[in-house]
Amino acid sequence: MVIVIIGILASISVPAFNGFFQQARDGEREANLKNIYTIVLTDQNVKDSPSYCDLGSDGDDSNNKDELKVLLAAQGASLPEEKNNGKYYYFCKEGTAGGSGHEFAVAVCLEKTETVAINGTPNALADLTTLTCENKDGDLKKDAPTGYTGEDISKDN
Repeated sequence: MVIVIIGILASISVPAFNGFFQQARDGEREANLKNIYTIVLTDQNVKDSPSYCDLGSDGDDSNNKDELKVLLAAQGASLPEEKNNGKYYYFCKEGTAGGSGHEFAVAVCLEKTETVAINGTPNALADLTTLTCENKDGDLKKDAPTGYTGEDISKDN
């Protein structure tokens, strides 16, 4: 009888604990988004001609993941690790040569609610509202909207 009661209590508590762990990982994901956003925004604000699609100074906008690693490392941070398939994505859009219209955002699929958490410039937030989570692997369902390039920036395991 005691074993049956312990089994019932265990079957009730294990899913609750899993929910707590998912919520904690999602909180960490949202904090990571805020940190990446702040570091990129600060870095670009000190440049004469900001470009969120070219985070480095090499003029090549095809390797933002590597350039983001360097940028974060300079601030004592690093790319977040995928925990339970939490993939991070970086989106950017080039504006005019004068510096207007440059947009960027960082996004991740949340584990518990299977919704997209996103942080970025105001126009990017408005443009990227159609992003949804595709599956439990953390993949985004919709590609970047017209004008944006998107890249998985999750730390390689």
